[in-house]
Amino acid sequence: MSTVPTIVNFGQFIPPPLQADEAKAGIGDRSPCPDQFLIEQEERIIEGRAAELFQNATSPVERVAFAQILERSSAPGTAEILGQQLRGETDSKAQWEMARILGRIGEEGVAQLADSLRREGDERYRHSLLWGLEASRRPVATEARSLFVEMAGGDPSAAIRAQAAEILGRQQDPALVPVLSGLLEAKPIATPLLFALSRIVRVLLGRVDISGVENLPA
Repeated sequence: MSTVPTIVNFGQFIPPPLQADEAKAGIGDRSPCPDQFLIEQEERIIEGRAAELFQNATSPVERVAFAQILERSSAPGTAEILGQQLRGETDSKAQWEMARILGRIGEEGVAQLADSLRREGDERYRHSLLWGLEASRRPVATEARSLFVEMAGGDPSAAIRAQAAEILGRQQDPALVPVLSGLLEAKPIATPLLFALSRIVRVLLGRVDISGVENLPA
């Protein structure tokens, strides 16, 4: 008995209709799973209560988690809520995460960060905030860059000035050359950092005459 080959045109393939028993069992139903509806509904409820949950969190892990939900919700007053908590936060990871989120919010968030940096004297706390802000956007936003310039040029702490200057150097922006040269000239920073900044500037512009080398610490 000869066999006639079957030719299938996949471009015109139409699936067969569901049988009555299959349709009754829900086979082939492409509507969202009920569980998915519940998950999405729960997420909306949580996002709607993000500020309340964040403010009532009792551990750093919870504050980090709810801060991220608060960020996604884009709720009004997010920058103020985070800034208020940040001024009393003692956990370095939570500090870093809140600073990162505030940096992503923009001008209002950076203003909250600047207030915390000026109020707080603990250097470890302030280091966490600067690194969190640096991680918010790469390259950093204009308002964050202005804050780094301010901290690098005028902060009372040499360690904070050095960190802010290092972050500016990481931006690899030729427009920052005058700022970096001014930092080298105006105030001594740690010798390794000064040489690192000099190398960054020379990479950017080939060969740059950098003043202030005479101020390097011995």
